[in-house]
Order: sequence, then C-alpha cells, then structure tokens
Amino acid sequence: MSRWSEAEDILSDDMTDEFGDVQIRHIPMRRPDVNSRSEADPSRPVQSTNASFPSRPLIGIFDNTSSEIFLGKGHSESRAVPATKVSSSAPRLSIERRDFVSDVLAADLIAFLDRGTLYEVTDVQADGQGRVNLFLAQRGRKDPSL
Repeated sequence: MSRWSEAEDILSDDMTDEFGDVQIRHIPMRRPDVNSRSEADPSRPVQSTNASFPSRPLIGIFDNTSSEIFLGKGHSESRAVPATKVSSSAPRLSIERRDFVSDVLAADLIAFLDRGTLYEVTDVQADGQGRVNLFLAQRGRKDPSL
C-alpha cells in the first residue's frame, strides 16, 4: 500500500470516528427483473460488522439535510440565461468502501440499528477517496429483523 493510500485510510478512519453516528446492517437485495419486487440476495451476506475489523460494528456518517446547487448564469448569443436552482432532500450515508464484504448496490437495504429505521439504497456513488455515498429512501420506521 502506498503512503498516499495509508494517509487516505487514516483520514477516513478519523472522519468515521469523529462524525460516524449510525450503526447499520447491510441487507443485500436483488430484483429478478425490472418490474419485480426486491428479494433477499443469497449470494451476498447480510452484514452488521466491519469487514476490516470484525469486532467493530458497521458505522456510517448520516446526512439528512437538503442540498441546493445553482447552475450558473450563462448566455446564449445576446440573451442572459437565469441561474437554475436544483435541490435535493435525499438522505445520504457516507461509509468506507473497505468496511463492506460485498459491494452495495441499488435496491439493497440499510437498517439503522440504533434508530430502528429501514432505508433502501437508491444510488451508490464513490467519492474517489475510498468512501461511498449511499443515497437512501426511507422504507419504514421499524426493521422487522431488529
């Protein structure tokens, strides 16, 4: 492992230690086809502990604030185009990629063990620094398997 990778791992660990606020369970799901309901994926394990350190729980940084960006003013020939505001209120969970045994995919479930809420992963985006952002949609107030 390069010194740069080691430094990124240390920084990511510090971020989780400082801001990590939710203990989670990853429940892999799959959709046999586009229009079918999700079902458990037996080829990937359910996970509640850290893959790198099995004695530690799986901890993420939860962000439930709305985000707004403005697509800047431009021009088309002589007319000014007004800025466009785009906003999102999708909850997001940031977590280290190496903490997972298998890849997190859209349609997987994330149970917040300490809050008793269940979310479905709607999108997975790598941040380029060893972490992934899981965009979530709340599925219920209580996870029946908790």
